[in-house]
Amino acid sequence: MALALPASNPQIQYAAGHNVFYKSSDAGETWQRVTTNLPGTDIHGFAVDPTDANRVYAFVVNFGLYTSADGGAIWTELSTAVPPSTYNLAVGEANQLYLAAGEMGLWHSADSGQTWLPFDNLSGGAVTVVYHSGKLYAATLGPEAGLYVSSDAGASWTRLGLSGTLLAVAVSPQDPRRLIAVNQYGEVFASRDGGQTWGGN
Repeated sequence: MALALPASNPQIQYAAGHNVFYKSSDAGETWQRVTTNLPGTDIHGFAVDPTDANRVYAFVVNFGLYTSADGGAIWTELSTAVPPSTYNLAVGEANQLYLAAGEMGLWHSADSGQTWLPFDNLSGGAVTVVYHSGKLYAATLGPEAGLYVSSDAGASWTRLGLSGTLLAVAVSPQDPRRLIAVNQYGEVFASRDGGQTWGGN
């Protein structure tokens, strides 16, 4: 359900999902299953700190949110109060974390994941959240489903030029104007102008 590639070390990659947790140390050439002390490995949300390839976060179904400082071997519980429908995690700056929780919407934490509050200024639920270069991207549900961006940590939102239910969104680490999104039908869309215009198939 998640691939995580820390910008600080492109050789390190993580893959997590339904009873899946693997790590690569050679840019994806080979993968090893990680042995952990997590209470389960049904991981519905996973993220890596872009500045620290060993600092990772995981939402484990029925157990809560955990963090590891050693690349996923030893984990510490952060919170059992995050929404049970958590689907996606993102790491921001200055101890900020974000999660998309489906119909329960978009949530944020200012203390590295210990306490959480919902955003009340973004209509519909949220299935995807991405933080990159000072901008927060959220893919929403409902009648106004589409891709939104915030440049002020979620205080205000601007709708980008792509509508519908988007299950995955990525921003190029080399050029933040380049975005890729995948909708619920498996259609892939790309933008080279920060999401104002899109092409796809």
